Amino acid sequence: MHFLSGNINAAFADARKTTEVFGPTLVYCRESMRWQADHACADYDIKEWIDEQAGTVMKRPVPILSVTRVEWLPHVQSDLFILQTPSHLTPEHTAYIAHLITKGQPIAIFGDPTNGVNKKLAELAGLSGRGEQQDSPIQKYHAETAPHLQIAENVPSTFNLVYRLASNRASDEAQVVYDVDGNPELILNRTGGKRMAAWDPPELLSRVSSKSPLVQIVKSEADGPVMVRLDGQMDLPLKQLWGNTGAPYALMAGVLNSLLSSVDALHVTSINLAQTMNIAAWRTEDGGLRILAGNVEEGIRDDADMSRHGTLVLPSSWKSVRWHSVWGKRFVKTQQRELQINLTQAESILLQANR
Repeated sequence: MHFLSGNINAAFADARKTTEVFGPTLVYCRESMRWQADHACADYDIKEWIDEQAGTVMKRPVPILSVTRVEWLPHVQSDLFILQTPSHLTPEHTAYIAHLITKGQPIAIFGDPTNGVNKKLAELAGLSGRGEQQDSPIQKYHAETAPHLQIAENVPSTFNLVYRLASNRASDEAQVVYDVDGNPELILNRTGGKRMAAWDPPELLSRVSSKSPLVQIVKSEADGPVMVRLDGQMDLPLKQLWGNTGAPYALMAGVLNSLLSSVDALHVTSINLAQTMNIAAWRTEDGGLRILAGNVEEGIRDDADMSRHGTLVLPSSWKSVRWHSVWGKRFVKTQQRELQINLTQAESILLQANR
């Protein structure tokens, strides 16, 4: 109890002194969400579920620790902006995002490229929809990766995943990271000084419509809670609830990691589908640096090894700092700006470096 209360109080005190947060920033597009709410209809979305999408991507690990709103972008700096379905934006906000893209600010767009992304931004990114999204059922489809891009390790060359599939088009300058039945779903665009990614995410199966052939709605005895039966099974492992291996999230994490490395931001040496880990990093007002890492994911791999491993690549401006563990006497050493993180089951560590 003392450990819990002491660290919660320390976290609040530390947050008040935080002056900089490293890694990508989620950008919520309230204008798009307002339009979506005003035109809501059953069984239809524009893949706007960035909380769940980013929450799964950041387990790969990508150090996402900050959020903002699109109207605040001119006053915010970030290693990388992740935009939530930037559609139905004001002309001013569209123009400012386009300006960021053309000047080389790393940016990723999450959302359905047909109705969830402004057409100008979709064209700049290199992933656009061919027409109006159809009310197609959510089904399992076959995906293929582009292994020559070397975006992530241990990702199969082909895998199944769940989509409400629409026809997408990639520009000639975009590199397709994976496609579904020939439709590009994740692209990376590094031409003309751009550092850009766009992703049409897979469906989150917890939201699957009762009309889907994959799902049956089951009601328990005595009018108890409603439960979802998938393909006639109950209590499925997480990766089956996803409807895939987790590969699309690892590939997206790999794309973000590539963009972070291009601007000398905190990243990892490689994204590995089999090595889940959460990391976060920030600076305090006294110039101190903090890195928090946690082994918080289980049940994805079919083995008994619950340890997780990763190697952080520190920004070049951090090369003169010395790290120590806040919790316990852990030996921490960097070599050529690389910091090895090794976590046992359910373990977390907090590292600190003072100028």
